[in-house]
Amino acid sequence: MDRVFFLHVPKTGGSSLTAALAKKFASWEIFPWHHSRLDLFDPSDLMKFRFFHGHFTMADFDYIPKPARIVTLLREPRARILSLYHYWRSFKKDALPPYEAHHSRVAKSVGLNTFLGLPNPSLRVAMDNALVQAYLPYPLRGRNNALTAAPDTIVDDALEALNAMTAFGILERFNESIGVIGEALKTPVILPTQKVRSFESLAGSNEHEPVERETPLLETSALLDSRTEIDRLFYDRACALFDRKFGQQRTGGSVPSNAGAAALAWGDWINFGAASHLDGVKLAGWSGQEEWGVWSITDHPAVKLGPLPKPTGPVRLTFALRAAIFDAEGEQSVTVLVRDRPIESWSFAFDNEGDRRMRMLTLPQSAVDDDGYLTLTFRIAQPVSPFAAGVSEDRRELGIGIENIHCECLNRAGQEGFRE
Repeated sequence: MDRVFFLHVPKTGGSSLTAALAKKFASWEIFPWHHSRLDLFDPSDLMKFRFFHGHFTMADFDYIPKPARIVTLLREPRARILSLYHYWRSFKKDALPPYEAHHSRVAKSVGLNTFLGLPNPSLRVAMDNALVQAYLPYPLRGRNNALTAAPDTIVDDALEALNAMTAFGILERFNESIGVIGEALKTPVILPTQKVRSFESLAGSNEHEPVERETPLLETSALLDSRTEIDRLFYDRACALFDRKFGQQRTGGSVPSNAGAAALAWGDWINFGAASHLDGVKLAGWSGQEEWGVWSITDHPAVKLGPLPKPTGPVRLTFALRAAIFDAEGEQSVTVLVRDRPIESWSFAFDNEGDRRMRMLTLPQSAVDDDGYLTLTFRIAQPVSPFAAGVSEDRRELGIGIENIHCECLNRAGQEGFRE
């Protein structure tokens, strides 16, 4: 797949799409910066990455190494602002950096109508016709807050950029949009089972707390209209463009790519780092997610993957691993089992050149059970704690760490099946 650039306007359903698209890339292929100003990065550094996602603008796409595909999602502008307000209100005060400005501090201190009427310049940039300006090649406003072009010209320019994209979607037609984006990228896009960073899911976050939605009043509608005059014109015309460009594809019987039982697609990467969402993965005997991945913390950890699509040939799993070896003379041995049957043994030695070790495992298609699950068990010969090795206060008994797994179906017919 070419590089993918996902232009994510805040509160448009983009976090769920990001989680789905991230499964198409290894963790080291995902650019870690999620904000604008890609012009400040060295082009040779950008060449290392294949997936860029975040709160960018069209101007940032110029700096992405080509070839690259670009996708985005839009949302009805007034609903987007209401979602943004309640999202900011949901932040816990102790989760905010103590000496850094944050919109949440203002949103938590006032009611909705007061918030919408505040003249705060930073808030205005985040709300006032903020949808359309993400797609413009020039600033929306110039000196003295004057528009840099007539509203019709602004909308025409933003629509031209939208029309030139590989694909775009509309949050209010989410399943259709995900199907369109998957078709355009030529890969199944399987959404997380639970929406990511949605209002309903924030209560489970360490940074957020439940908040009640304020019911918009008559005055609220007028305030929202005043903040979204150009955005609403752009959104209406974008919806019409969506119908013209992708209507035939949708009426041709495209099925939303999150339909059906599969949580993973063949060709997906499962990234285990803290920034990733482990849909389709059940772990037993592993640590919580760390920045890079997970450590085994027993001598018999297990990983259950699925549901996966029914394989039509052998299954190949490629692992990016690290081993808990703290001595230059140390080693670690691991046996991989499927249904309690040893399949392969891996040996690791001390390596001061880098943490990542690649291992490949090829299994018959019958290793995936009738329900679409593939379960691997690992036998760790010598778990060791960093504390016992004298390198840290960490007392966990570590064996191997998983950074990611690449899942492939080799599609070779006539292979011998898995025998009990």
